[in-house]
Amino acid sequence: ETGWEFQLENQYIMSPKDICTLRQLPELLQAGASILKIEGRGRSADYVAKITATYRQALDSIINGHIPTTEQYAAWMQDLSSVFNRGFWEGGYYLGEQLDPWGKSSRNQATKTKIQLGNITNYYAKIHVAEFKITAGDALRKEDEILITGSTTGAIFDTVTELRDTNGNPTQSVQQGETGAFPCQQKVRPGDKLFVLRKSNC
Repeated sequence: ETGWEFQLENQYIMSPKDICTLRQLPELLQAGASILKIEGRGRSADYVAKITATYRQALDSIINGHIPTTEQYAAWMQDLSSVFNRGFWEGGYYLGEQLDPWGKSSRNQATKTKIQLGNITNYYAKIHVAEFKITAGDALRKEDEILITGSTTGAIFDTVTELRDTNGNPTQSVQQGETGAFPCQQKVRPGDKLFVLRKSNC
């Protein structure tokens, strides 16, 4: 047993889904709410960055008088789903809804998996280029979605639009043991961890 999460013979675990109030934001604002508490304790920097950025975008849109469309909500939910989650409960006891507390799984249901490839070795601020070295088994490829994290950097999500090899020549991929570089508008630092984001099989 580990606290409230314990394995049962029928594979059910006492672990409610994550509460998601994205669709209730207009009502919360209309009710006078001025502060939202987003759970971030014990979560990774990329989780906090993605969740707060998505809610910030939604709030700004609503505050500026835009009524979110079904497609916009779907895009926001896709962003939320890309990081750690146990599935979303978009209702709430505050709406008079009930939730079966016996969830089928407390496992991470994120649609994307982060795989550490290596580390940032240098950053050239004048030209906004990050240099890196691949130390793990996977390769970094052009058009890959990436995540860079560090104690000072926080979490930066980006896409590799251009990739150079150790000699500065354009390349489609950088393999294990090799160094390379890509454009990065936000400042990163030597020692920051470099991850590639791959589609999960959850």
